[in-house]
Amino acid sequence: MLSPSRFGGSRRSHPDGRTTLGTAAILLGIAGVSCQPNASPHSGGPSASTSAPASASASATSAASAGSAKTELCGGADGCCESDGVGRVFRDAEQTWVEERCSEGSVCVGGRCASLRPPKGDAAIRREDLLAIAGDGFINGWGIEVPVKAAALEAIEREPGAWASARETSFGSACGASGYVSIFERSTQKPQTPEIARLAGYLISGKARRVQLKAGFGGRLRVYLGDRLIFDEARPSSPKPFVDEAAAEIDLGAGVTPVTALLERRDGAPAGIFLRFKEQGGRPARDLLYAFPPGGAACGLGELASVAVERAPIKDGFSIEFNINLTGLSPRALPEMPFRAELFAEGNREGGREIATGNIAFNKSPRENGAIFRVLPEKAGDFELAMEVGAKKEITRREKIVYRGDLHDRIVDLHARAPDLAKSAPRKATGDSFVYHVGALIRALADNHPDKSYLAARTKDAEKIAKSLAAGEDPYSTKTGIVHRAYTSELDGRLQPYVAFIPPSYKRDVSKSMPLVITFHGLESQPEHALRAVIGEAADDAIVSAHAARHLPSFPDYGVLLAAPWGYGKAGQRQLGEHDVLRVVREMRESYRVDERRISITGASLGGTVSFVVPLHYPDIFSAAAPLCGYPNLLTWNSVRSAPHTPWEDVLLQKRYIGNYAENGLHLPLHIVHGGLDGPERSKVIADRYRELGYAHKFDVQDDLDHNVWDYGYEDGRMIAWLKSRVRPERPSRVRLATGEYRYFKAYWVRLIAISDASTIASIDARVDEKSGEVKVATRNVDAFALDLSGFAIPSGASAVIDGKTEQKIPLPEKAQNIFFTRAGAGGSFQLSETEPSRTGKKRPGVSGPLDDILRHPVLIVYGTQDPAQTDANRRVAEHFASYDHWAYARFPVAADTEAAEADIAKKSLILIGGPASNRVTADFLSALPVQFEANALTVRGKRYEGRDVGVSLIHPHPKNEAEYIVLHAGVGERGTLASRHLPQLVPDYLVYDGQITVQRGELLLDKRVVLDGGFFDQNWQ
Repeated sequence: MLSPSRFGGSRRSHPDGRTTLGTAAILLGIAGVSCQPNASPHSGGPSASTSAPASASASATSAASAGSAKTELCGGADGCCESDGVGRVFRDAEQTWVEERCSEGSVCVGGRCASLRPPKGDAAIRREDLLAIAGDGFINGWGIEVPVKAAALEAIEREPGAWASARETSFGSACGASGYVSIFERSTQKPQTPEIARLAGYLISGKARRVQLKAGFGGRLRVYLGDRLIFDEARPSSPKPFVDEAAAEIDLGAGVTPVTALLERRDGAPAGIFLRFKEQGGRPARDLLYAFPPGGAACGLGELASVAVERAPIKDGFSIEFNINLTGLSPRALPEMPFRAELFAEGNREGGREIATGNIAFNKSPRENGAIFRVLPEKAGDFELAMEVGAKKEITRREKIVYRGDLHDRIVDLHARAPDLAKSAPRKATGDSFVYHVGALIRALADNHPDKSYLAARTKDAEKIAKSLAAGEDPYSTKTGIVHRAYTSELDGRLQPYVAFIPPSYKRDVSKSMPLVITFHGLESQPEHALRAVIGEAADDAIVSAHAARHLPSFPDYGVLLAAPWGYGKAGQRQLGEHDVLRVVREMRESYRVDERRISITGASLGGTVSFVVPLHYPDIFSAAAPLCGYPNLLTWNSVRSAPHTPWEDVLLQKRYIGNYAENGLHLPLHIVHGGLDGPERSKVIADRYRELGYAHKFDVQDDLDHNVWDYGYEDGRMIAWLKSRVRPERPSRVRLATGEYRYFKAYWVRLIAISDASTIASIDARVDEKSGEVKVATRNVDAFALDLSGFAIPSGASAVIDGKTEQKIPLPEKAQNIFFTRAGAGGSFQLSETEPSRTGKKRPGVSGPLDDILRHPVLIVYGTQDPAQTDANRRVAEHFASYDHWAYARFPVAADTEAAEADIAKKSLILIGGPASNRVTADFLSALPVQFEANALTVRGKRYEGRDVGVSLIHPHPKNEAEYIVLHAGVGERGTLASRHLPQLVPDYLVYDGQITVQRGELLLDKRVVLDGGFFDQNWQ
């Protein structure tokens, strides 16, 4: 219900008629049901009638009209409250409504009178101390004692609810506006003994009921109702546990129930909790009240309300969106509260200019709404925006506002013109780059970017580009120096940036192509840092990293194009990062005159790992690689050595270990640099393999250096000179291809079509002797392959010898081009095939699994809404997988099953969240997937698994699009679906699991997590 709002104070008129005035209304969700459809959910207070007994009642509705009255009176509930002292309950036996009047020391909850006297206490909780449980239902405020001393712990464990009998307690308060209550901050030292915090509060229910406790936490959590232990589980400490990652069904009595939680941590990691109670059907528990322990500290509205302020630059200033979100505890009666916003000169808390005033009407329906108003400073400068809610300033927020005057308005104007200018660009890449450039400027204004000179320079550059676009030109075709580019990713649909350096010599000699060097950044760095480093100008540690990225040195002209991918942030050598490297190479090829035979790659740290992995996966793209201080030693990573392995994890580790791809480096020379104090054995595993193979490489170990070898390795641009001098052969007479995955299926003129045993590495070693015309091929674990001999002068009568079988020479066709070879049965000899063997319906490049291979495809995440009890869980899992690679800054689109467009469902790879009972898209495709669902069981590959918390994650070809995938994360109920968030990074084609998987989060391998089954589908996806 919106309240009339008024915005007064200083007005400022504009030519377009806009002013600082607007409308503000904030709607907040408060739990509880009113008996009157139009009554405020916060109305009422202590009842004037206190003499009636707690359960005094009278019939209120006749049986004839009871059915319709039940819906009209209480919104479908079986009880509701007219006030704290009067409730109505529907009695099914009599089909009538009964009125209850609550005596002193009780309160109406869900239509029933609940005693406010704790089981062991002699003083009732005051009605004015009661809180509603709003929004998502989190108990986000507690009385707290931390640390609990060892001497007191035994007594607490013996009688956890003893605090409830005290009139006064010494509890402090722990509050969490987001729903998460942080208890332990990060400590630099591991405690010698476990640290324990005691949390306490009261739950008040109008009736005895069975509910679900849902918790997300780090450390060990024990929860008691009264003196009864109802929950005891442990999780790794984490600053970001999952909501509802653990659950227990409990019986909650009527009246007051003391709740005690003991949270324990044994390490120095941060720890805290999400905790809430839900109905059996999965919805947040309704008709519950809460109170803090007596006499202790409590959380105020400002500590329970999450406040978000978003700034959107507009002409002459900013549009401000002020949002309040109550995720849990809330005052039961929130009257209309005044809102006020003032603008101050920074550092001056007096003499502020009123920007907006109004009233905020709190309503139970939406859980988040806010005020939108404009801030239009009269001059450029730094300001402070003060926003206050409530007569007593219960909610306050201060935000710094930086207004850049004319520069601000120039950027806003560019932003308004950018879409049309981009559409008129001669190439999509040109429009994408311009839109990203201007978008970055708008974000900088919204974020109060401190570097005005940088903004001014980038704005001037954008204006030049805009002028060129308006004239119908391609401004990037002639632009030299540092050039900020971007492309629209086919994976998540967002703009992905990269930075290039185009030397002046590129423009002078337009007849020649130029070598391209890809340089990849370190883990905590940006593309600009990689560009600085590769020319020997890495930022000094004393320089702020962000400043170093903005203010680049003069770049020498080495006669090469430089390009630094963003790599989705920290994705590195993983799927998204590798995809970005290849896409940047493609973009540079299409936009500039790139020498196709001199494309090389280098990088340090994370970039060093990328420089090992990507070129060995794609050896016919790169001419050389220079990895510095990388870590290609996957098999000896601590996380791999210290954890037990399942059979499928051993398979995946071998498939992902880049040492198994070293054979591909026949024409890929390496210049490896590593510090002697930085574990050079990490790089040595590849250097040793190159040495065994007799491949060209240099392994430069600097004994006195630690991780920073880039100052040495890139000094004076010498690595660029080395990379520039390497030339990839156009048509080598010998090619070697080794791969563990169908995705990496090609090298030069050799192409893998079918692997015999997909659990092991396959390889092809092919040679052409143009003089004799003989083709020799040695294979391992291969069932079919192709050779493109169109670039060779193969004489008439030439033949192929496969796997040394000279007695079975295969005559080659005249004018041999694409030639296909297939194995005759398991273990049989190869024979020539007139056509390419069909892989339709089989595993093949691009559609071969495992689960994370979907990250190389355009993805739409669809969550189910068909079962209201599972919708919240499905939505949370969808949001989790929207950033599938949690090292990467990717964001896949998410849609409800009722909103997903049919065209997208058919065109994209899908991640489906929820089983057929909750997700209509899952139901539509279920017959094509290798899983069947029952009420409390599911069947995968003919094997049945029972349990309410059973779930499955699998990847399978898309039934409507053979080039795409379907990934399904679904349980027989919400608990199985929620458990999918606990998958490790390495997952095979399918995993079946239950609650045992929730003991850990993330990481590469399952480690301590136990699953019910897992593995790979066969070559036919069976």
